[in-house]
Amino acid sequence: MRVIIETNSRKRIVIPLPMCIIKLFTRKWFVSYINKLAMNYCQNKSKSNKHMALYGKIKNSNYEEENIMEFLNLRKLRNSLDVLKRYRGLNIVDIQSKDGEKIKITI
Repeated sequence: MRVIIETNSRKRIVIPLPMCIIKLFTRKWFVSYINKLAMNYCQNKSKSNKHMALYGKIKNSNYEEENIMEFLNLRKLRNSLDVLKRYRGLNIVDIQSKDGEKIKITI
């Protein structure tokens, strides 16, 4: 997968993202570790910034706190990435602003 960013001054930034790295981000131990780091950072920063944690707690419509990890099915997400491998060259995002800036995400 590649993320291509072009600015209006014709600078082009290409960020290659191998599927193995993206699949690493969907591992439960990795997500838990990142969540732990984010929660520690937010607690050290200030108690008002706790909501900034990546996979912290959210409030649902009943104003009860729930863990976002309960809503994510990481195994299905990894399987989806395996299916996406078959479609190499597919443009997922291709956006251009009025200023001439472009963002393109290609598998």
